[in-house]
Amino acid sequence: MFSNNTSSVCQTKIVSLNNNQKKYWVEIKLVDELNKPIAGISWYAENESTRCGHNKIYKGKSDKDGIISIKNLHKLELSLFLAAQEFADEMEKRQLRLSRYDESSTVKFYTDKNHIYHYAKIGELCNQAPVIENWNDDKLPFYHFPNGNKFDGYKISDQQLDKRHVIEVCPFRAWSLILHHIPEYSLVNAYNLAVMSDLAYLDEPDLLKFFDRNFQDLSTIPQLTKSTIMPYTVVNDVPFSERYYPPVFMDTRQAATPVGNTQLFYVENKEHIIVSWRGTWEVPDWLTDINYIPSICPKEIASEGKMHGGFLEAYNISKVSFEKNFKKLAKNFEKKKFFICGHSLGGALGLAFAAEMNIKNSNPLLYTYGMPRIFSAKAIQTMTGFVHYRHINDSDTITSVPPDADLDNWLYGKFGYLGNTFGFIWAGLVQLPLDKIGAISGDPFWHHGELVCFFKITQIVEWQECTIDNNPSSCRTLTYPLPIKVKLFLVPSIAKLENQQAHLNQEFFMKEHDINDIQRFFPPNTNPLLDSFTNPKNHSMSGMYVPYLNNELLEASWPELQLQRKLKRLEFIEQMEQNSHRHDNAGISPEELKRDKAFLNMQKLVSSTLNITKSIPGGENALIRFRSKAMEEYEPL
Repeated sequence: MFSNNTSSVCQTKIVSLNNNQKKYWVEIKLVDELNKPIAGISWYAENESTRCGHNKIYKGKSDKDGIISIKNLHKLELSLFLAAQEFADEMEKRQLRLSRYDESSTVKFYTDKNHIYHYAKIGELCNQAPVIENWNDDKLPFYHFPNGNKFDGYKISDQQLDKRHVIEVCPFRAWSLILHHIPEYSLVNAYNLAVMSDLAYLDEPDLLKFFDRNFQDLSTIPQLTKSTIMPYTVVNDVPFSERYYPPVFMDTRQAATPVGNTQLFYVENKEHIIVSWRGTWEVPDWLTDINYIPSICPKEIASEGKMHGGFLEAYNISKVSFEKNFKKLAKNFEKKKFFICGHSLGGALGLAFAAEMNIKNSNPLLYTYGMPRIFSAKAIQTMTGFVHYRHINDSDTITSVPPDADLDNWLYGKFGYLGNTFGFIWAGLVQLPLDKIGAISGDPFWHHGELVCFFKITQIVEWQECTIDNNPSSCRTLTYPLPIKVKLFLVPSIAKLENQQAHLNQEFFMKEHDINDIQRFFPPNTNPLLDSFTNPKNHSMSGMYVPYLNNELLEASWPELQLQRKLKRLEFIEQMEQNSHRHDNAGISPEELKRDKAFLNMQKLVSSTLNITKSIPGGENALIRFRSKAMEEYEPL
């Protein structure tokens, strides 16, 4: 017979323990979220008896089924500890279950009613803090170590002995954006990089919080709550050591020598680097936008041609202000996949950056949104070898400036400062109209990249009205627009895909239109001819571009879901059919019918861009998680 102190210092209430008293047992089964056993992990367990030296510490390794079996226990609370480093290393290899709700746990569902179920983070079971690669914070990761630096062991009360316990352990993982470094268009790329472009408008503290907390919180997928529509991201879980490092925010107003008003951030993990440039945001940005006097392109960007003067100045300021940051970035470009994005002015600066990095063989992939023109035709023609998808929201005004005229005319520079003004006036009043009719050739501003367009279709009914019967010269054509309009998501380059499924889709599409028609509707290096007039309200990133991409991704990933946009298209198709074979000599023109049918078919092709996402490990789960959270957003026409 021996005495055991029940306090942690063995100096208070004494409890007599008789060796002949009943002894207890406990079994603890360790499994991950996929109900796979966590085998071979070193463990030890303590209670008041072992802490006071009356019994040896219980220890061992979990068996092949993940079971820890402890016998000959007195009726005392038990604390279980797992060897921190080997446990953390093992849990980095395990993957998350699909749903992040505890109620959806299959482990919990299949746990025998006579057993006790637990859900735990690794920090609740570790005996100490493990070494975490590239972790420099004094505090441990908040989600996986809810008790911080306190390691008291996992408690099993004296009332829970003589039982089997099933502990479902959350893997030691973090979220990472799904991004595909491929030449083909990816809707997931477009959406995630749109969220990153929207994120560039946040201040530094919110930016840091988004990556340092949202991408480590496994209870839900990351959501940009500071945006107008609060979009969710499309993410996969990766080992915690492959998480995002803290993002680096750069603002030329806060540089060692404050100058200008250019902002961007970059963030990286083990696989990729994202550089996101902020767009037009404040008054100085608008001054940068309208200062489009052409300047000679730096050789590190293009071997010939001109560049928007205001954008060049903003770009150079950022490069000079943060020279060390850009040099540090450049060292990693060859090791990791490199993505660039930006909205508006940010898209233009992103293109300049991509062009320079491409010359340096960094293989950038660029997605832009509502980008104005930045380079002249001669410069654009030198910019080959990197992927760029340029999104425009129908008649977004910013995508049409500067005008695609030869702004580099003879008046610029001839009369000092006034020459810039004279040149600007000449370009707008004389050069632009003449260029439009093909009367003058020169070096106009051009767009770069493959076009992606949110295209609003307005159908027109037309008929002939004659004042004298059987006299064509007395007839005039009258028109009126039909009431139902629809906005489609058009990606002309999808027709070029070479994989088998896309090829079949291409054949289906080509029955309605040939490649020459696509080229005519979507000419390279400029904007398409639209059904609507220019509108600056179509420029908003969080109010226009992100909602359309959100809805397109939601529809493509969940074809069975009833969405207002799909119902609107059905109404539009019905209207088109009703007005294609009327008996009153009125109707939609054959050419317009042909175009609209082709565009509707192009809309159907967008879902094929998810094939690459579905083919990667965890890709299907990422899309399911996204669509379980996302909602259809309002799409202004």
